[in-house]
Amino acid sequence: MKKVIIIAGPTGVGKTKLSLALAKHFQTNLINGDAYQMYQGLDILTAKPSKEELSEVTHFLMDILKPDADYTIYNYQTDVRNLIEQQDLPLIVGGSGLYTDSVIYDYRFADNNYSFDDTNYTNEELHQLLKELDPINAENIHPNNRKRVKRAIELAQMSSLTERSQKNTLVYEPLILFLNLDRELLYDRINKRVLAMLENGLLEEVKSDRSQIGFQLSKAIGYNDAINYLDGMISYDEMVDNIQKATRHYAKRQLTWYRKHPNTVFLDVKLDDFDSTINEAINLINEFLEKSI
Repeated sequence: MKKVIIIAGPTGVGKTKLSLALAKHFQTNLINGDAYQMYQGLDILTAKPSKEELSEVTHFLMDILKPDADYTIYNYQTDVRNLIEQQDLPLIVGGSGLYTDSVIYDYRFADNNYSFDDTNYTNEELHQLLKELDPINAENIHPNNRKRVKRAIELAQMSSLTERSQKNTLVYEPLILFLNLDRELLYDRINKRVLAMLENGLLEEVKSDRSQIGFQLSKAIGYNDAINYLDGMISYDEMVDNIQKATRHYAKRQLTWYRKHPNTVFLDVKLDDFDSTINEAINLINEFLEKSI
């Protein structure tokens, strides 16, 4: 069974820095495991690596999609598995646990071309159905935007149709390194990171890209809060608080996800001595490569 390395963890914890060092050390490439960094645009909001960092090693599945493209977990699974077969040591970097799990486990998906028949629904009835299937996204889509409501229903139904009866059967042998940081310190870094993103032009970026953003990319944390501020629906301070809070909650969900994952090794990050964190990761990977499942 082929071995796969996954670098996971919340935003602001050092995934990019570690993954670049590991890719250079093991002379391999990086495969993006973030659900939103695959899209072109919103570089600041989605915390993409800088152009300089992207130039240091090859990054697969980064900036490959138009901002309004549909790209399902099935698409991701197919693309990444093809890349894995081409790499001596596949190295996936990102925080989207369901995406990476769909690759390493035997997830079976419904027909990727599934289409929902909305012929007999009024706009209000269609939106009500979306509320039942996906109440969070229903709040962010106007009932009269029939096309987006229908697509959101299709994505929700495709997810429910996903066959996961084999979800505990591994397709690859994974080592998941989850970068761990003291929660108080992590939350402080997240709060400061949001402020830095705003200082670096997050609002200007959202305003500029707004007309191009499709349904899936619009679900990126902070996007709708930025739109609501630009439209005068909330104050600047409310926007900042909402984005910081949502990012902290996502970090908490990531931690919960990987705590339950049998293939996860928690790697405590030493911010004042990151080289030791890199060396520890290298040692863990070498041990993993030397053993059999």
